[in-house]
Amino acid sequence: MTEKTRMPADWIARTVAAHQPKKLPNGNILVFGRLAFCNVLERPKPGADGKERAYGCVVLLPEETDLSVLKAEAGALFKEKAPAALTNKAIASKYHNPFKKQEDQVSKESGTPYDGFVEGRVCLSVNSSKSQPPVVNQRMAPVTDKKDVYSGVWAIVSIRPGWFKVQGKEGPTFYLQQVMVVADDESLGGVGRPDASEFAGISITSDVDPSAAFGVQGAPEDEDSTDIFG
Repeated sequence: MTEKTRMPADWIARTVAAHQPKKLPNGNILVFGRLAFCNVLERPKPGADGKERAYGCVVLLPEETDLSVLKAEAGALFKEKAPAALTNKAIASKYHNPFKKQEDQVSKESGTPYDGFVEGRVCLSVNSSKSQPPVVNQRMAPVTDKKDVYSGVWAIVSIRPGWFKVQGKEGPTFYLQQVMVVADDESLGGVGRPDASEFAGISITSDVDPSAAFGVQGAPEDEDSTDIFG
């Protein structure tokens, strides 16, 4: 298990601090992280069942990421769809947990975690089954070349919380809305019209302090609830 990055730790920490998860007025959430299993410009090959697979990626969240906004949204979905799960981890464990431990994502071939996945950190699997999500650079220009958006790139992704129920599985999840590529990094191997207002003011480079920082929105407190996500 290796982080496999050439980005300085202080750049990552500064960027995370400036761009903590933030809920937008339209209900989407902006999240900064590194993309893995990146299939945002084209769908993956159909599975063994021949069914069409969704656009998507895994977002590797840096250590300093504040999960409170994301957990609040997932908790709100539980409150609506399965309220008993909020105070009972045994019940909650029967539902899909969108917050995965990076060290648990293991290659079937090697039996070890994938490159870029780091113990003690969280990742989110986000997808868009209906349409290809818009992908842009920091100038809001469309990104259409796969070499510019790959597993290993750093990005700010717009995601939307929702409840899914498919083939006996259900629970809170996050759907991919759009992607802004912000910095290149080591490869980890594995378009519609963008909404420019979501990414307004974002400016990130590998050698300059991030500007136009987002404010951090805290999660609402509920004294009767427990952290069911671990």
